Amino acid sequence: MTEKTNTQDEGNSPNHFLSIKSLLNHLGFKPIESNDKESFYSNIFKAPKFVPKGFRLDHALDAWFDKTLGKGGNIVDFAKHYWPTLDPDEIHEKLASISDNFKYHHLFPIKERPKRKRKPIKLPHYQVDRIRKLELSCEVFDFLNESNLWEFADSNLVEVHYYFIDQMGKRKDFCAAGWPNENGGWELYAKNFRSCIGPKGMSIFQASTRNITIFQEFTDYLKNRDQLYALYSSILVLNTPQFISAAIKRAGKYNNVRFYLDEKREGYKEAKIEVQGSLPNCIFLPL
Repeated sequence: MTEKTNTQDEGNSPNHFLSIKSLLNHLGFKPIESNDKESFYSNIFKAPKFVPKGFRLDHALDAWFDKTLGKGGNIVDFAKHYWPTLDPDEIHEKLASISDNFKYHHLFPIKERPKRKRKPIKLPHYQVDRIRKLELSCEVFDFLNESNLWEFADSNLVEVHYYFIDQMGKRKDFCAAGWPNENGGWELYAKNFRSCIGPKGMSIFQASTRNITIFQEFTDYLKNRDQLYALYSSILVLNTPQFISAAIKRAGKYNNVRFYLDEKREGYKEAKIEVQGSLPNCIFLPL
């Protein structure tokens, strides 16, 4: 008896010439935001909570990353998550059948590539190296100064030094202004980079059991902290619109609630209606 082998040349596999964007288009998903480098989608995979732009597609790498899953990869990795009941051979057949449809090819042409074994693509996995007080890094100081945030910086704002190891095993180091969230993660703020390293969560600073002030972002808090009603109030920073419901539950035990809200920001369109329905004692303040 001879062992069964797969005669399909990996260079001719569907993931070699079918782009992830072509597949998403076939499945009926349209990007909510797109440019030459990347596209963003929402609600690709079922999740308990809606995450705006939760799915990112890198055009150059033809790789994806989904915030709700905390995972990403190439087109085969996507297929495994999208069709979890299919085995590898069935996934291959399904992708091959889609790639045979020419109308998706002319929408997203792929250049000829040499037939070679392709390594799995991994998007950067950032890790925190060390935390320092502000003023030690000129890079962070210059950024905060240019953003008119330096004069507002307080002891909760620190320098977060972080890095990732690329596919060649080379370490790449970065530095950003950051602040902690209550789940042990770090919210980062730098030029051309906004993200969270570690678990996502809200940031809370306890100062009162009667009054609480809610901000959408930490920078909003910094710019308004010297207001009288913010000095004698607990502070709750959402960091992301996905924590609106959690913030409502947390603020429910306070007598006085103030919410600095910009409804035009992505993900906050219905926030005011949701908060008003659950927190009638909430006062909304403009940013």
